[in-house]
Amino acid sequence: GTPILEGINSINNEDCSHLVDDLVYVANKCKEEKNFEITHRLLKWGYAIQPKKEKVLKEYGGLYYDEKKYEGALIYWKKLLDMRTCCGHYYLCAAAYDMLGNIEQAKEFCSLALKYPDDGYYGKAESLYNRLMKK
Repeated sequence: GTPILEGINSINNEDCSHLVDDLVYVANKCKEEKNFEITHRLLKWGYAIQPKKEKVLKEYGGLYYDEKKYEGALIYWKKLLDMRTCCGHYYLCAAAYDMLGNIEQAKEFCSLALKYPDDGYYGKAESLYNRLMKK
């Protein structure tokens, strides 16, 4: 690995939650400015520090999704599901499967999303599910 990432890995992860939040915030600002190279670096550092932080996994997957690299998005969004099952996490995976053309998998993940309480994604999951059922 690189010396910077090795140094980051030696930091106490629990003490660095605020640092990771700041990295994600700056990464989002860079993403808004279409500076994807810096965005990747910042999220990679955040992931190195706290690989199980939902905010990092969600944003890293979102970056890949925005770049139309849906397999990459699924890698991070499935990790979200491994940590916590909820409507939003299932929906994100369903959206990526939909974009990959894997309609059956997208339907399955939407169906699972709709079994959970609304966490801000229920309407999106329902809309995607209804669209997929027409195919």
